[in-house]
Amino acid sequence: MLDLVNPPASTFSALQNQINGLLDDFLTEPSPWVSSPEFRRYPAVNIWEQGDAAHLEAELPGVKMEDVELLVAGNQVRLSVQRNNAAETKAAWHRQERPSGNFTRSFTLPWELDADKVEAKLKLGVLSVTLPKAESAKPRKIKLLTN
Repeated sequence: MLDLVNPPASTFSALQNQINGLLDDFLTEPSPWVSSPEFRRYPAVNIWEQGDAAHLEAELPGVKMEDVELLVAGNQVRLSVQRNNAAETKAAWHRQERPSGNFTRSFTLPWELDADKVEAKLKLGVLSVTLPKAESAKPRKIKLLTN
């Protein structure tokens, strides 16, 4: 009979080994969410702030510039892409890891953007976008008045 009040040390050791194994699997194996077809429909995107602008990079292998739509309004950025795979209807797929079809992703930044100064380029399958802050979002030095 198992003594639940004073379990043997081997019980704790076995439990610790099981927990360690689960954590190792979780940290080293691809996540089921990341490898799901729904997740892969969307490109990997990085967004960071540097100076007076945000920068967005999206992985878009095989996409032409005319298949990309980028809209900027206020503090919102919307990226829409049309991915076509011509062989899709003519082939019996054995594996498909590069997705096709349309997608739209929207991002909200914590400041207003100057849509007139946004620059975007698509090079080697990577979309690079510079999103300058609006003048109203930039910090200003305030002159102090004396009495």
